[in-house]
Amino acid sequence: MTFDQTVLIWCLAVPAGISVVGCLAAKWSRQGFGAAIVSATWWLAVTAALVGLMGWQWWPEDAWRQAVWPLLAWAILIGGTALWGGSDSWRWVVAGLLAIGTGAIAMPGGSGWEDTLELHRTWAALIGASCLANAFALESLARTGGHRWSLLVALAALAGPMAMAASTYGSLAQWAFAMIVATLVIAALAVFSPLESGFWAAAIPVTAGGAGIAAAGRFYSYDTHPMWLYAAVLFLPVMITVFDLPLRKRNPWIRVIVSGLGSAAIAGLCIWRLLLGS
Repeated sequence: MTFDQTVLIWCLAVPAGISVVGCLAAKWSRQGFGAAIVSATWWLAVTAALVGLMGWQWWPEDAWRQAVWPLLAWAILIGGTALWGGSDSWRWVVAGLLAIGTGAIAMPGGSGWEDTLELHRTWAALIGASCLANAFALESLARTGGHRWSLLVALAALAGPMAMAASTYGSLAQWAFAMIVATLVIAALAVFSPLESGFWAAAIPVTAGGAGIAAAGRFYSYDTHPMWLYAAVLFLPVMITVFDLPLRKRNPWIRVIVSGLGSAAIAGLCIWRLLLGS
């Protein structure tokens, strides 16, 4: 991936600017709508980057570009309603259906992809499970006091998909970079926001986006990696939430440190193994 002027504008300046404006709008909005505004802002930021780089098509030929539509559904239906229901709400039925749909859309098909059909069953299940489990894990983390740093965990979860994209396909890596920029801006502002602001809800479409990037990175590459590495790439938020479970009644700073070190360690391992490992 080269950082020419076009990439810097559409993958850095545009996502960052849209994210800042959206976060300010969420801060000034009526209580209960912040999650919807910030989640939709994240989607708009990454979609604007993709359109600026590759142009607009309602239904592109590439499966990874079709992901803008399931990401919109994650942003509005699940992230946008995060302040309206808990872990036992109807939202998780919708999330399960979205996870299945996202896994299906992420699978490339048509002429030229016949030799990858044997991977579809495994990877459709992995993508669906990743989207649903990570969304549930990050919402659980946020609702138990981790709302200020749950987006940072989601940001770390983009490291592995970014590494997969960077080793395979330049345009895919550029879109992954735009996701990282938009997530970083919202995550930085979420550190200073209360639970009721809903900034943390943007983590839900973020992890769905990361799963889609990882799927494209796998199918656009002839390289194969151990299944444990793919699991680390796809399920980092779940792992961090599991680490956090026994610490939820401890000092919040202990939770922050464990989440930060765990996220950095898993993300670093993924980057090293995908880009530098043999």
